[in-house]
Amino acid sequence: MDESVSLISEPAPDIKREVFSSVFEAVKMRHPINFLYRGLKDDAHEERKIYPYHIVCQRGMWYVIGFCCAAKEMRIFALPRMLDINIVSNTQFEKPADFNAEDYIDKNMGVWITEREPFTVRLLFAPAVALFAEERIWSDKQTTRVNSDQSVEVSFTTTQLSEIKRFVLGQGAMVQVLEPQELIDAVKAEAQKVNELYGG
Repeated sequence: MDESVSLISEPAPDIKREVFSSVFEAVKMRHPINFLYRGLKDDAHEERKIYPYHIVCQRGMWYVIGFCCAAKEMRIFALPRMLDINIVSNTQFEKPADFNAEDYIDKNMGVWITEREPFTVRLLFAPAVALFAEERIWSDKQTTRVNSDQSVEVSFTTTQLSEIKRFVLGQGAMVQVLEPQELIDAVKAEAQKVNELYGG
């Protein structure tokens, strides 16, 4: 890269070399893969078998989207959480003609699978971060309004309330959730946990 340009990315995840190469090969050759996997809420690794359809990198984290044979539905797996991967090279699957990776990727929010109905989210940004609010794209159909006190209200629809909750909490008192109530309650509950953590 030219010395006049610097690129600062998210911290690189710890992905085993054999996992990374095997997933890419399996997707390319359309072979099933067996592996051990531990989700964020799991206590231990469990055996999984999937038909891997698509690989995506979001904010430095690598994921594979595929059909999970045990769950009998589409799932998304994070590569750093995969162990003991094995390509079933004597079997080849056909990717469904109607598979579209964009059905599982929100270009503004990330990689998710959800059947929830979209929520209308309204966020109020303090004047100190108004410029940031106007620069950020949450949705292709978002609306932005500058108030008389220079605060900014942004409205958009999304199913990814957990992602919005993390963002709001990271902004402290600079961002207030106006809607929906479910998100307001979730932010309050998490903020209370943080307060208790520090003896509040």
